[in-house]
Amino acid sequence: MKSTFYPPLCFLLLGLLPFATAQVDISGHVRTYDNDNMEGVVVTLTGPGVSMNTQTDVNGDYLFSGVPENQTYTVCVDHDIDPLNGVSTFDLVLTDKHMQFVQLFDTPHKIICADATGDDLVDVADIMTMRMLILGVITTYPSGVPSWRFVPADWVPDPLNPFPLPLPLQCKEIIVGSSNFTGVDFIGDKTGDVNGSAVPY
Repeated sequence: MKSTFYPPLCFLLLGLLPFATAQVDISGHVRTYDNDNMEGVVVTLTGPGVSMNTQTDVNGDYLFSGVPENQTYTVCVDHDIDPLNGVSTFDLVLTDKHMQFVQLFDTPHKIICADATGDDLVDVADIMTMRMLILGVITTYPSGVPSWRFVPADWVPDPLNPFPLPLPLQCKEIIVGSSNFTGVDFIGDKTGDVNGSAVPY
């Protein structure tokens, strides 16, 4: 009589269970252009089947754990709070001096900060916008300009004209392999604050 072979139960279960996907960590740091750590910045990670968010800690660091390997992801940062933070009449004076070529900004990040209207220019409209914010006439920047704008830390802008900002705005696309991915860093530029007096919270 011919016997019937029955495979072990473990092999049957293995055939029903999906293979586990190897996972890695993605991490980075967020700071201002003058190297102050930024705490509480919202960081979002999106990719194939993945949508995660976290915040930077007191040291400006963030970490995403358990991310599937060998995928392309987009890391975005956002910190649209307290538009008046760091904005004063001194910023208006410095912006006007830059416009008049009397005292040019010494970093392209200050040019980004001075563009309060988000039109990739530094002009009288930016000074008027900052003045209205200081006086309380407006409470947010026009055209959806956020309180803080972020660029990848490894981006090298034109020192005299950093516009347009790298796309996608406030984000960085990364290709993750089979190892932990570190150094997804960003620099935050506080809109309207050209002398770096904003509190980086």
